[in-house]
Amino acid sequence: MARPLASTASKQVDSFLSAAKKLPQTAAEAKITHRIMFALDATASRQPTWDMACALHAELFLAAREVSEMAVQLLFYRGLGELKKSPWVTSKQRLLELMQRVSCAGGLTQIGRLLREAAREASANPVKALIFIGDCFEEGEDEVLRIAGQLRLLNLPVIMLQEGNDAEATSAFSKIAKLSGGAHLPFASGSAEHLRRLLGAAVSFAVGGRRQLLRQDTSTARQFLSQLPRDGK
Repeated sequence: MARPLASTASKQVDSFLSAAKKLPQTAAEAKITHRIMFALDATASRQPTWDMACALHAELFLAAREVSEMAVQLLFYRGLGELKKSPWVTSKQRLLELMQRVSCAGGLTQIGRLLREAAREASANPVKALIFIGDCFEEGEDEVLRIAGQLRLLNLPVIMLQEGNDAEATSAFSKIAKLSGGAHLPFASGSAEHLRRLLGAAVSFAVGGRRQLLRQDTSTARQFLSQLPRDGK
């Protein structure tokens, strides 16, 4: 069970995100060519996985080290209808600072809201991929799948990284991935190494498309490629 989220902690996160949005844009941020949205379920049971993702945050930048103009935006939902997104960050240290300020809180999934936010972002600026980590699905499927289809039109594939094997999540996550032009990749609960490999493959696909994965002779890359649409990236 995750530690409870105090209202003061939530206010601290709001304050930090607000301050970060007011920072002046750097020269590197002004010429970003590769944007990746990194989204996580931060409901009560997810604290161990959130901590694991914090430890692996650098993988997002390491896997794309050949791309200098890359930025990551952190998104998460938790509690009673709370959905947050960060500014675009261009360094692994800034991403870690954001993630370390978040604690998980009880609540239902908000994947539909998260996808709508991704659609708004992609309508304003091209986004290479949305990478999501979660373990369950607790909302109406029809509306969520409709939004997933819109993301395909916006060229925003969703990479659904599923922890565990919840049947309802497996069904919904695979449909979201397919409709958006992405992939659904499960990993064993608590397996940091498995998640690290999946994150690396997801970022490789985001920055280099199918060709980048084809150059990797790994089981993870092959699993990824087997799900991607032939007419996709």
